[in-house]
Amino acid sequence: MDTGFNLSGSLDGIKDSLSRIDVGISEITDILLTHHHIDHVGLLYNIKKNVDCSFSKSYRLLTRPDIILTDGDKISTENYSFKIILTPGHSPGHICLYETNFKFLIAGDHILPKITPNIIPYKEDSNPLYDYF
Repeated sequence: MDTGFNLSGSLDGIKDSLSRIDVGISEITDILLTHHHIDHVGLLYNIKKNVDCSFSKSYRLLTRPDIILTDGDKISTENYSFKIILTPGHSPGHICLYETNFKFLIAGDHILPKITPNIIPYKEDSNPLYDYF
């Protein structure tokens, strides 16, 4: 989920974090992006070069995803089942994932712990603050 910045050491940081849960980067099967901002997509291509995986996103201008998720879609893993919730405002195609059985939300940048998300117009006639709420 979201790859982070493409900075020196970032890919090694992901590999290190994965190794803490006994997962190698080659075991990645999917990449899900909550939105198209550089701090969330920067490492996408470097990770895809290292593994054979598909990636999902909601924002169509990023590249050619294998899957485009929209509001109400459902995705599941072995242990979790998520409902996709379209939450524009911070970015036009921002999504959150709500786990329906365990009742938790992966909010991307829709909800942040210490600051408010940056909400700016993404086209001339847009109203991202309205979209956010």
